Amino acid sequence: EKAGLKKDDRITKWNGKDVKDVEAFTAQMREAKAGDKVKITYMRDGKEGQVEVTLEARGTPPDAK
Repeated sequence: EKAGLKKDDRITKWNGKDVKDVEAFTAQMREAKAGDKVKITYMRDGKEGQVEVTLEARGTPPDAK
């Protein structure tokens, strides 16, 4: 959300590596750690976009109170 990604965006690349399925994406996320900067390529409404983000430690989402 902080990176500007939206609910129906489809992530297609993580640091230039193709994200073929959920398992591949999960594996790539497990290798990353808080503080890492990653480039995410995504599709939204048929258009490709890219954003660079700094990963944060996983915590309780603000709306889960």
